[in-house]
Amino acid sequence: MTSNRNGLEILSFSLTKDLVSKLDDLSKEIGYQSRSKLITDGVRLLVKKHELLEGMKGTVEGVIILIYDHHAETKVSALRHKFTDVVRAYTHCDFQVRSDRCCEILVFRGEADRVHKIIDGLQAIKNVDEVQVFLA
Repeated sequence: MTSNRNGLEILSFSLTKDLVSKLDDLSKEIGYQSRSKLITDGVRLLVKKHELLEGMKGTVEGVIILIYDHHAETKVSALRHKFTDVVRAYTHCDFQVRSDRCCEILVFRGEADRVHKIIDGLQAIKNVDEVQVFLA
């Protein structure tokens, strides 16, 4: 890692050719002037979301949206049942275009530490591809 005259750190990292191609396509589609600006904005959003979730205190509420492979359903259900004090309601949908995919929406309200535990647990389940959290 080196610094340039503007006080910015210069990083070097590797991406697959496919991901670089998608990054370039996205950059052009959205209208970014450079890969660097797009990556900077993406990292900024990721850090902001992480800080928001890590900063949860007291009673919090919101929605968790999951996308996962059907084979993970038993583990998702078991975890959901461990957190009946937090999960207020949920809905489950089997997608039909790719019949091996499921979506679940969990409405939650509870103490921040319990909410952290269910989020961490869901993210740790094999074949759970997306865990998106939205605070109310």
